[in-house]
Amino acid sequence: HCGVQNLVRTLNALYRKIDFWSYEDLCGEGFSWIEPNDSENSVFSFIRKSKDNRTLLFVSNFTPVERKNYRLGVPHAGIWNEILNTDAQCFNGKNRGNGGKVQTEPLAWHHFSKSINIYLPPLSSLIFSLE
Repeated sequence: HCGVQNLVRTLNALYRKIDFWSYEDLCGEGFSWIEPNDSENSVFSFIRKSKDNRTLLFVSNFTPVERKNYRLGVPHAGIWNEILNTDAQCFNGKNRGNGGKVQTEPLAWHHFSKSINIYLPPLSSLIFSLE
């Protein structure tokens, strides 16, 4: 249970630190899907955003299968920091991830002109923040 307690503690701290996480909860402008229909891989991804374009990217893998080279379209170019990985050792995971960050590529994906290529551990969720 220690891993789950650490995860809840970390999520609460991130929620307090990132003030726009809950902006626009009731009207939809602060939320958009990236990929809600990848039933073949059991992965979904979405964005939380602020009015001033601060952005969080959420990705979840609901299978026990690792997803290497999983590509996602993103709204902004730059470096995306992996600010949460539920496969981290502190949550009793195996510490698999993206080395803390990924760089966008000029490859159109989903409905965006840029994309990132990530490693998505099995049965995990990741949160990325634009640097």
